[in-house]
Amino acid sequence: MQTVFGLLGKTLLLTLRGFLLFVPSFLVFAVLSRPEIIMNRGLPIVQIANQPTIHEIIPNTRWDSLKPCGTAFDEQQEFNAARQCVNQKAWKDSPISLDLEIPRCFIITVNSPDVFGDESGTFNFIPITSMFGDVGAVLGVYQPATRTVYIVENVDAAQVYRHETQHYMLHIHSPETGGGGHHQEIWHECEAPYYSPSIEAKMIGAIKELHKPQKSK
Repeated sequence: MQTVFGLLGKTLLLTLRGFLLFVPSFLVFAVLSRPEIIMNRGLPIVQIANQPTIHEIIPNTRWDSLKPCGTAFDEQQEFNAARQCVNQKAWKDSPISLDLEIPRCFIITVNSPDVFGDESGTFNFIPITSMFGDVGAVLGVYQPATRTVYIVENVDAAQVYRHETQHYMLHIHSPETGGGGHHQEIWHECEAPYYSPSIEAKMIGAIKELHKPQKSK
């Protein structure tokens, strides 16, 4: 009896090994006769209630409110433009390598509870409050710890992206900065240190203003 089971076990093992040779790209949990895996119907993905914060500036944003930057503009093209500017104007003597990897980039969509729009409808932003009570509008941020760029969903997303990738390049060029600051030479030569809506964004804001319902006097 043991011999029969032993032969069956060896046959099963050889069969499984042969099976795995044909599915090398599969992620297999285990190939074991014991303990047996009880076969139930699949369960839905568990939604973790307390997800970690993606970035401290967007504490209420979750990954389902983000999308790849490539869905909004040509990342590589804009990255190349930003790099070309700093290499030709700001850092001629110590240019950024052409082999520099493009950073991760996500669009923070308007589905995020952290995103608001200005009254004219010209652009979307993330509000921040200073220690003096002043309110500012953030349209993009670079996260040095993960070398990731986050851009608020906007008409001028590509422009904001070039600015944030220059923070990334500043991080690579001068690691001690962590990519922070707006006083370095790079900001005088390439993208502006602070956002100014493009003509296209202003036109959209003006059109939205025209279509607003008129208040009765």
